[in-house]
Amino acid sequence: ALWACAGRARCGDGPPGAGGSPRAGVTVILPVKGCHDDFQANWVAQLSMDYAGPLQFLFVAESRSDPAFRAVRELSDTMAASMAGSCLPPNVSVEVLASGKARACSQKAHNLLHGLERAAAESSYVLVLDDDVRVHRRLVAELVGEFQRRPDLFLATGYPFDVPPAGSSVWAYCALTWHLLLLPFFSFHRTLFVWGGCMMFRAEDLRKDKVRPATFAGTDGNTS
Repeated sequence: ALWACAGRARCGDGPPGAGGSPRAGVTVILPVKGCHDDFQANWVAQLSMDYAGPLQFLFVAESRSDPAFRAVRELSDTMAASMAGSCLPPNVSVEVLASGKARACSQKAHNLLHGLERAAAESSYVLVLDDDVRVHRRLVAELVGEFQRRPDLFLATGYPFDVPPAGSSVWAYCALTWHLLLLPFFSFHRTLFVWGGCMMFRAEDLRKDKVRPATFAGTDGNTS
């Protein structure tokens, strides 16, 4: 499993930005494909994050025939009915989208762009998140807190910590070693490194003309 932590680590409960203080709306975009190991536990953790503001989750698959499309819908319906051992918080909305087949960029980039186009107009922040991570419950609150403390901040990121289950292949431990080697570079309060599996932006910045051409270049095949 992977645990995504905020770029600035904190211990204990109750620091600025945690729990109930930030109330700005956040859209979380998760490109999905198939149903990997522990997918349901990961999705439940993501949908159950401790955040006081509105949370819009957009799960984006290539098509309705992708197993993940049906699985997300079933899970969100079950959680909404409080039947999954964890109910869907009242501030959380879930949508499952089919983006169609990518023609000019990677499918993941295409899914992300499709989700970005459908982010709620009321959202102040957009979080791009891999769906195969077991997130810390305060992830969104911590990232939003950083933006609220730092008006000049353009992007806040996280970093994965690998916990290979028993019986994992040697490649799983190679990935663990690689991520551990890079961890010191993410330990500074400000870093030049970005993990693509956890990136939060101000929604306004993604809508500005100076950022939009680079953001949407993927639709023209200029980036993947």
